[in-house]
Amino acid sequence: MENKKQIAAIKAYMQKGETPEHHFLHGAELEYFIVDKATKKSLPFKNGIELILKELLNYGFQPILEAEHVIGIQNEKLAISLEPGAQWEISLYPQTNIATLQKVFLDFIEQLTPILQSRNQMLYSSGYLPKSTISEIEMLPKKRYRFMYDYFCKTGKYAHNMMKGTASIQVAVDYSKEEDFVQKMRLASRLTPIFSAIYDNSNVFEGEEYQDFCLRTLIWNHCDEQRCGIIPQIFAVDFGYEKYAEYILNLVPILITDKKNNIVSSQRPFKDVFDLNGDIEAQLNHVFSMCFPDVRARKYLELRMTDSLPYPLNFAFIELVYIIFYNASIFQKVHHLLENIGLQEIQQAKLEIIQKGIQAQYVGKTILEHFSEIMELIPADNLFQKWNQEIVETGIIPRFRKFRTAY
Repeated sequence: MENKKQIAAIKAYMQKGETPEHHFLHGAELEYFIVDKATKKSLPFKNGIELILKELLNYGFQPILEAEHVIGIQNEKLAISLEPGAQWEISLYPQTNIATLQKVFLDFIEQLTPILQSRNQMLYSSGYLPKSTISEIEMLPKKRYRFMYDYFCKTGKYAHNMMKGTASIQVAVDYSKEEDFVQKMRLASRLTPIFSAIYDNSNVFEGEEYQDFCLRTLIWNHCDEQRCGIIPQIFAVDFGYEKYAEYILNLVPILITDKKNNIVSSQRPFKDVFDLNGDIEAQLNHVFSMCFPDVRARKYLELRMTDSLPYPLNFAFIELVYIIFYNASIFQKVHHLLENIGLQEIQQAKLEIIQKGIQAQYVGKTILEHFSEIMELIPADNLFQKWNQEIVETGIIPRFRKFRTAY
């Protein structure tokens, strides 16, 4: 009985995320490293990143505090939060169109650039640390991250590389009903190897030139099998809110807030600690944020497996996602191209792209051939798609381009 009530609570939480199609919004989280221009070494949090955040308070941002430290800032259009290794996550709040989202991003970059230039620093776009090693990176002084760091000591060999060394783009996609949720989760999962390889932007690993491809895919493949990768149930005939709820209930939440409002470690499955008499919304917000599949559900979907990219390549990717997922006709055509791909084929492709990149085989075609077919469906008059078309025509992926700044 308790399990049914828990599933019902999670299902209700996800139903709250349903959005009418005419109200679908555009939002993204863009992660970057802030580095010294001369050395490309990442800045420490203390006497480095925190000072930049404090200076940005002069532009009307409000501080996000942890004890005495400023660990983020926010205003009415965006928030800056820090990942465990002090990577910057620029969360652009949802907007009605790409052009407005772009303006919010560029306006912020215009504020940030003089601050960085005065310090001989830069916002650097790459899927992995450009010069530093994770042993050189101090952990952000945030209690949540300390619990996560200790937990990941016992999971995959690259879990700490994930926490302190990686940066990505995450795009938020709305869904209108359960059927729409299921179709979008499946198509996004099938697109994961394609997007990971096409937008591969990692050429250094732990200070040395990286010889293979798709470094972030390699890292996430060896992070935590329980909470990463492709959700096993996603291609079950009855996949939907309830199956996703079962997935969530069997996850270890890593940390929870106890009845005295203290953050404590939790190594038991969420179903054993989910308190239906407590603040259900807060508990679910937390546990949904503590799972890291390639495509993650909250009250929207997140596509999570694309490397950090410089402008305008970042917006070329973001716009492409919305063209596919918000245009019903194009969605159905892309779905038709990839509909025979299942869990095994995705997992195999995620291994092959590490060795061969865009030339990896994915159900009878190379990754680049799949991307070319998708781009044939995309209208040429969109703001940023010429950048994606350039990848098709040249075969040159972001890691082989010369510019790395975020703007």
